[in-house]
Amino acid sequence: MERLEIHSEYQRELLLTGLKHFFGDFDETLLRRLLPRLEWLEVSSGEVVFRQGSPGHDLYFVVSGRLRASVEDGQGCERALGEILRGESVGEMSVVTGAPRMATITAVRSSVLVRFSRRQFLILLKEFPSISVRLMHLLIERLSRSGGTQPARRRPENIVLLPISSVVEGESLAAQLAERLAKYGSARILTPSIAAELFGDIAMHSAREQTADFLAVTRKLDELEGQHDFVLFVASPEDCGWTRRCLNHADEVLLLASADEPPAPRPIEALLSAKGGGVPGAGCRLVLFHTVGCLSPSATANWLDVRELIGHVHLRSNHAPDLDRLARIVSGNAVGLVMSGGGARGFAHLGVYRALVEAGIPIDYVGGTSMGAVIASLVALDIPPKEATDSFREVFRVRPLSDFNAFPLVSLISGKRLEKLLDSAYAKLIGESRNVEDCWKNFYCIASSYSYAREVVIHRGPLLKMLRASLSIPGFFPPVFHAGEALVDGAIFNNFPTDEMVRMGVGRMIGVDLGDDNFGPVAGDEFPGPWTLLRHWLSRWLPGRRDELRVPLLGGMLFRAPMLYSKSRQKRSAEVVDLLIKPDLRAIGMLDWSALEQIVEIGYRHTCDQLQADKEPGFSPAVRRLP
Repeated sequence: MERLEIHSEYQRELLLTGLKHFFGDFDETLLRRLLPRLEWLEVSSGEVVFRQGSPGHDLYFVVSGRLRASVEDGQGCERALGEILRGESVGEMSVVTGAPRMATITAVRSSVLVRFSRRQFLILLKEFPSISVRLMHLLIERLSRSGGTQPARRRPENIVLLPISSVVEGESLAAQLAERLAKYGSARILTPSIAAELFGDIAMHSAREQTADFLAVTRKLDELEGQHDFVLFVASPEDCGWTRRCLNHADEVLLLASADEPPAPRPIEALLSAKGGGVPGAGCRLVLFHTVGCLSPSATANWLDVRELIGHVHLRSNHAPDLDRLARIVSGNAVGLVMSGGGARGFAHLGVYRALVEAGIPIDYVGGTSMGAVIASLVALDIPPKEATDSFREVFRVRPLSDFNAFPLVSLISGKRLEKLLDSAYAKLIGESRNVEDCWKNFYCIASSYSYAREVVIHRGPLLKMLRASLSIPGFFPPVFHAGEALVDGAIFNNFPTDEMVRMGVGRMIGVDLGDDNFGPVAGDEFPGPWTLLRHWLSRWLPGRRDELRVPLLGGMLFRAPMLYSKSRQKRSAEVVDLLIKPDLRAIGMLDWSALEQIVEIGYRHTCDQLQADKEPGFSPAVRRLP
């Protein structure tokens, strides 16, 4: 950090906004006492302001830029807590309590801070005791925000478009992106030529200089940011002053690449890491461009393996929905769809999918568990609802779960028939086998590790193998071996994985919960004898007669028992959903695979009715909140 000797009236106004947020409304007397005690600082992108565990000598006000808070656990793993934007303060907890810093604060991009020492703060507190009331409210607000388990990721304001392929044109994408971002706020494009026209040739310089001309450009960029919701910097693919300046001001960097070119990192990407002598700070998102007619992406792993990224987006040439999706993602307005497991009831997801498409509701991220994961993968692959339903109708027409093991040492069903049918169905839909990361839309699924008794969130790996892992109900199917672990049905730990969608930073979430009701009470104090059980079982197959004895049978026990823990989490999982779709499937058995048509129709009709109800006065405006 370096002292900033020159600051503008605009920056002073930004500081006053932050001071009022911290101290509340104050008079000129307090302001005159406060301002001389403040120290102006300039912080570079990637620079650490203070570290977790260090003494809390100072608090800071963010005049411009963006900071990131993170904590490190005992194993050295870092976890993001959130971001601090202009007008906000950081470090007040340690200043008030005298305790060591609770987190590490790093500059996401070039920022201007004002430092206020703990000694000066305590002196001011004695002179103006009323400050303590405002401070108490501020600390309570900060503690309540930090009590959540998910980081509060703020939408980027300064977005840098950095082409890393010769055939990708940054200015063209910026124009298309700005047009779409206008739906969420005003957007301004800065190309080298526009910047030179606005600020002069000094804008092309990258050295951090304490000259009036150079700092004037920085202040003008801050003012430009204040006037617009988004500023799109179009960087050059070469290492030059303008590109370095862009990266210094970036909240997020979009790496623009052609999927047809070699995936090795380009020299310019060294500027994105400290190891390469660059200016790290902002997260990087890979944007892969695909040619017209591409059935599905492939070999995405080769691009991801050699980069540190916060995510990736696949774009088809001249495909407007993909550009719309990119705009929603970078603006923090992405729509996520989460599908729960539920055995045969999972067919209802196909009806839900059809209703959402017909209603014009976009889906950007999609995830699920068990049968929900399988259908979610079709959504992620951009398979139209009719084709998806037809493929499932074909798979389950031939009784795919009838290959029972003669000697069921591991499972009742070998699963080979279902595996072959799924392989065939996906081959017809997308050609050769793909990985999870090769879906058009970002996709994840949940499995459970039998080896280490933990939930496994899958964002990468062989698609069909990962789907089989998420489907493998213990006792019914054998576990799937992958990376040294035996994986089984994800519904054991997380049947409705909305928490992972929250971590991905979606703006709105749709959840489809097919969780069955509780089994309910049983009669008597002892388990029925064999003849009573036989009579009960036979009554299920006799026309016009049904024994009402409530007793769990083998199939239901094997299916439901492993999910009891996950079921206890399901209500909490639904609380974070903006639009909850929960069709009534109580009349459908979880193993009633022959009822596909009926189940799909129930899901479709329920979703249509709910979407229509949300348009009527007095109903939840969940749908209207979706972009």
